[in-house]
Amino acid sequence: LDELISRLGGPDAVAELSGRSKRLQQNEKGQLEYVGRGTGNTGKINQEERRDFQTGRKRVAVITEAASAGISLHADRRECEEEGGRAPRQRLMLVMELPWSAEKAVQQLGRVHRSNQVSAPHFKILVTDVAGERRFVAAVSHRMKLLGAITKGDRRAALGDCDAGDLGRFDIFTKQGVEALAALYQQAGERKHEVRAAEPTSGDERNCALEDEDEPRLTETELFGADANAEDDKEVDKSVYSAVLKGLRRMELGPFNPKKSKVEQSSLKDFLNRLLTVPVHLQGQIFDELLRLFEEKTMEAEVRGELDGGVRCYNERKGDWEVMISEVKRELLHTDPRTGAETHAVVINLDTGYPWEKALRSFQQLDDTDPSEGFYEESFYDPGTGTYNFSKGFFVLVVAAPTLGSIARTYWAFYPNLGCQERVAQQVLDKRALCTLQTHRFRKFTCSGPAQLKKVETAWIQQYNNSNSLCTHVQRGQRCKHGNSCIMGLRSLQYCIVSGNLLSIYGNLQRAICQGLRRNRADEDDVAVANAQVGQLKLCKAVTSQGDRIVGVEIFHSHLEDVRYVLQTVGTDSQRVEVSDESLMEVLMQHIGTSPGTLTANCRVVHGLLVDRGLMERGGSSHRRVNTLLDGLLKARLVVKDAAGKLRLVADQQPRLVADPWVHGRNAGEDSGDDLFM
Repeated sequence: LDELISRLGGPDAVAELSGRSKRLQQNEKGQLEYVGRGTGNTGKINQEERRDFQTGRKRVAVITEAASAGISLHADRRECEEEGGRAPRQRLMLVMELPWSAEKAVQQLGRVHRSNQVSAPHFKILVTDVAGERRFVAAVSHRMKLLGAITKGDRRAALGDCDAGDLGRFDIFTKQGVEALAALYQQAGERKHEVRAAEPTSGDERNCALEDEDEPRLTETELFGADANAEDDKEVDKSVYSAVLKGLRRMELGPFNPKKSKVEQSSLKDFLNRLLTVPVHLQGQIFDELLRLFEEKTMEAEVRGELDGGVRCYNERKGDWEVMISEVKRELLHTDPRTGAETHAVVINLDTGYPWEKALRSFQQLDDTDPSEGFYEESFYDPGTGTYNFSKGFFVLVVAAPTLGSIARTYWAFYPNLGCQERVAQQVLDKRALCTLQTHRFRKFTCSGPAQLKKVETAWIQQYNNSNSLCTHVQRGQRCKHGNSCIMGLRSLQYCIVSGNLLSIYGNLQRAICQGLRRNRADEDDVAVANAQVGQLKLCKAVTSQGDRIVGVEIFHSHLEDVRYVLQTVGTDSQRVEVSDESLMEVLMQHIGTSPGTLTANCRVVHGLLVDRGLMERGGSSHRRVNTLLDGLLKARLVVKDAAGKLRLVADQQPRLVADPWVHGRNAGEDSGDDLFM
């Protein structure tokens, strides 16, 4: 602590808030001696030091856990610095050592992040490359997420300049983390006899095998050579899993302890605790492989729509790239008759492009220390020739990503149309993935002079401009089977968000979204697909370039008409029509049989037909009831959908004449002599 204070300028420039009353100081003879920090008790001294920091007399404050509670060090708008009377400066907290408790971590971070502050603070949490420490950070970050501390949302605090520096990326205590651990054990078991990790038989041999503390860790160059090919990649896997098997043998987990129960084998806590017993150089390689598998499992969960990421934020920013959002149009869908609260459909446009000016600036800032950085030519698979084609001149810029306590370096891939991508070909872009991609998809392009750079510029600008309206298939010169509806590789996309008053119409909106289960969702957005599949509303938010905030539920563009129709009936006091489901099915079958090809499996169309005939009320739960009726007819194979989506009777089903005793407003058993369909 004294050395840290000395390096930062000494006691005259650094405010110390700690539980000690004395400190070490070098006297005139160069000897260290204990001197008092000040007059009075420790609490009074800390208050004086806090005042010096808040008023700007001391620009740095060092805080220990003993003094981390009950003090405020935020940029309080009620205070000003003595020098020049300027407003308090923005706070930057360097967390050198996280406490053991997440609650205490939240408390410590809250010293500089409080209400009535002029500006929000920045946090930089220092983590070493030792996997054991990252295990501890993972546990704390998981607990902090549960506490709602530093998470993705409005209350998040920036962790320094590292865009990837969110504590949440260390949280592997999830379902995907358990799946990644199981995959690690499985792959280790499959490679047990492929790599040089012979199992020692005797106790002496086992002890000798574990004495590998001085074994040097393989460097990235040795593991991931620049000229790696498919065979080299296999050797990389062998090297990695050789380290994994050594570590698992020491930890007595995975294939080296098959007698353990499934619960014990899937325990991440047990795995990470035992990881501390492994030499540091093995810890890093094992943890890196676990993180790689964790990323794969997380991506698979995202594709399946099973990953609950909370509120989706359309605003993304990495380096100097960010998604540009603008509002296209806004439509009033519903006004609550009691409160006057409004519900709108907002169409926003997302531009993910990365213009050439920014790409050139990023390229010029590269220092040539990492040969993996730079421009790459990107190929595409040509099904006609069965080869990868580089002829179209597509380029991508690869730049090393900022890291926070990460051993394996990762990269960002900047595309003219898609902006910054952390994954390419469904894998995290690290050294291994980059080597694999260079075997077929990427080819390093050396810009040795103005002519080469001009070639990249021309191709980059062309792809940037074309991607505003043309999909990737058309740009490649291929025939796109989706036509104008294809969105692959488009730079500019539009999304529809139902925003405003949602709570009072939640059930109605949910029913309208679930109607998407009967639609073709091949070209729709993943979030909207997930909403339709699971029948729940997943919130999303966006901040436009003009600063307008939009929070709501993303829906299909094709579902907007259904939402309009459903919300028209909200708040209407319609009397319930007492007609049985069986009778309604007979009515629908009669209509389909007498007018084949005129009715689609659309809830809104079927509901309108039954409402017009007085067989169903307009509001209430009638929309859900129509969904149930359609499901019943289709599952019972009474009706089928043709290629155009029209409902038709099954060949052996004959429509029956439906009499009217059960029509609403007439008593059962009355014979009016009228036919229902007249």
